[in-house]
Amino acid sequence: MIKKSNLGFIVYVFLISNLTSCINSNTTHSELIAHEGVINLSSVDFSKSIYSIDGEWRFVWNQFLEPEDPQWNNPNIFKTYIPGLWKDIIVEGNSLTNTGYCSIQLEVQTPPDYSKFGLKINQVGTAYTLFIDSAEIIKNGKAGINRSTSNGNYQPRTIYFETVKDRFIITMHIANFHDRLGGAWTRIYIGSNERISIRNYIDNSADVFLLGIFFIIGIYYILTWYFGGKNSAQLWFGLCLLMIAARTATTGSILLMTIFPQFDFELNHKIEMFSQTAFVYFFIVSVKYIFPKEIKIIAVRVVQILMILYGVVIIATPLIVHSHLLYPFHIFVVCLAAYMIFTFILAAVKKRPGGLILSIGLIILSLTTINDILYSSAVIKTGYILTYGLILFSISYIIVLARSSNALSNIPSETIDDSMLLELRAQGISNRESEVLVLLLQGKRYEDIGKCLFISKSTVTKHVHSIYKKLNVKNRVDLYENIKKLLFC
Repeated sequence: MIKKSNLGFIVYVFLISNLTSCINSNTTHSELIAHEGVINLSSVDFSKSIYSIDGEWRFVWNQFLEPEDPQWNNPNIFKTYIPGLWKDIIVEGNSLTNTGYCSIQLEVQTPPDYSKFGLKINQVGTAYTLFIDSAEIIKNGKAGINRSTSNGNYQPRTIYFETVKDRFIITMHIANFHDRLGGAWTRIYIGSNERISIRNYIDNSADVFLLGIFFIIGIYYILTWYFGGKNSAQLWFGLCLLMIAARTATTGSILLMTIFPQFDFELNHKIEMFSQTAFVYFFIVSVKYIFPKEIKIIAVRVVQILMILYGVVIIATPLIVHSHLLYPFHIFVVCLAAYMIFTFILAAVKKRPGGLILSIGLIILSLTTINDILYSSAVIKTGYILTYGLILFSISYIIVLARSSNALSNIPSETIDDSMLLELRAQGISNRESEVLVLLLQGKRYEDIGKCLFISKSTVTKHVHSIYKKLNVKNRVDLYENIKKLLFC
């Protein structure tokens, strides 16, 4: 017979294994490498897979060459690896800058029996015009030669086109004057119309589904806290989930800009960064209510101050300025994650409920965060997987939160009798405080306690703070655990 206390953990491990499989299946793809500005896909089966067109593309810095410009045919034209960042490209012994503009080109050789193709282009920093052969197919933002003539746009795009021969040429004009990173730094995928359409549908549907899940569960926990008033961790965790929902809407498929095509891309980025910043603060506060003795108040205050300062900078400055603070922000997040993992492990050693499962969840979240940091900096080419880490961590937190809420909901109405009052008297609890304590342990809100005892909410608050101080507890969950040890052991 499986114990209830272990059932959630078993379900969690099952979800980890299955979601890991989903991650692997979603990020796998076939690869062929371009050489000298040409990629040979003439022998591939486009009915079975899509392909990333990584490799050596022709590259011209600080020029917008037309697709049929004779310079492209120069055998000595510079080649660079795509995907990649401009700052990592060395031309004539000098590294390029993060801001500027360029032209890139790739010849794609295809099977003679395929003529209808699609391209899936993820984030390019930060604007581009794309041509197939000599025809302009799409503009994402406006690629100009300076900031005043450029408009950025991060939105992933999918295009469909038809060829009349077994080869075609992709030309892109790329400009960046808005972000700390410039270049085609994410993979470009090619496939049949059907395959690209299916991948695009899956990606968008997954983001819509996750956005809805995070938003609904977040609202649920906030309303549960508001109407139940038992556990403040519910409020802060609900806010965490709303921040995850905001991040989901502004990353990946960037649903916000898909629904509102004219939405400003810098504002989209501000929402993305601000939601991450707020999540960090809401998260540590929510955990403080779960493990009040393990999480130091000084850690909460430090996170609060730093996140408020960073949030102000995000709101007050353009992307080209506050994006440079991502590196110190990432370092801080990694250090905070290490501290939290240590705290959860310490809680597990002390046999605090939820310490082990939160440790596992946070380790997974930390690893996926590090992956996304490295991927966004073009250090690795795995793809964004932080969303999966957030899912698994949220599941672990929900399990722990359910346990703590269940503990509070199972307090009997006859918790305190005459013999127990004597024990409480020894702790300095007064008659009025005993009355407040009985109602508090029954899960009643401060307003309801005040109505029952014909006192104001502020008076109830004073009594509760006095009870917490005398019994040396921080919140209602901790209070219940101490009452059990005091009265039932």
